[in-house]
Amino acid sequence: MGKQDDIFIEGNLSGLPFSFNEEVTEVFEDMIDRSVPGYKTSVNLVDYYSRRYSQDNSYVYDLGCSLGASTIALLDSVSDKNVKVISIDNSEAMIDKCKRSFVSYTEDGFLDLKLEDINTSEINNASVVVINFVLQFLDVRDIAERCPCRVRTQKH
Repeated sequence: MGKQDDIFIEGNLSGLPFSFNEEVTEVFEDMIDRSVPGYKTSVNLVDYYSRRYSQDNSYVYDLGCSLGASTIALLDSVSDKNVKVISIDNSEAMIDKCKRSFVSYTEDGFLDLKLEDINTSEINNASVVVINFVLQFLDVRDIAERCPCRVRTQKH
């Protein structure tokens, strides 16, 4: 586990909006373990469902991969299949840390790490797509504009 999260203790608020910067990246594992009930269970479910639904000659995606907890679950679950994992995040600090953590997977061609906005990412030939604890960071209006299903948004 990484460093302990004390970013938001009293007197340590910068007044800036929250972002997944280098400071947060350093303590992210502790932060998410303490703030998201059932997080480890959700990662175990990623493993379970990707073993069940991933298909040979396809891609599996981890959208908003952060430090790659779901990415490693995907890599483990498809190790016996001809599948490539594509992990995407818009935080340079998160992707940089993933690049250091997953060197052997990227060098062997099992994993592609992308620094990009998942709102504009292309999803191709996917048999599994994970978007674990990411929706709350997306602007529903942006999704509604691009969605062919004509999602309606309510004005408050």
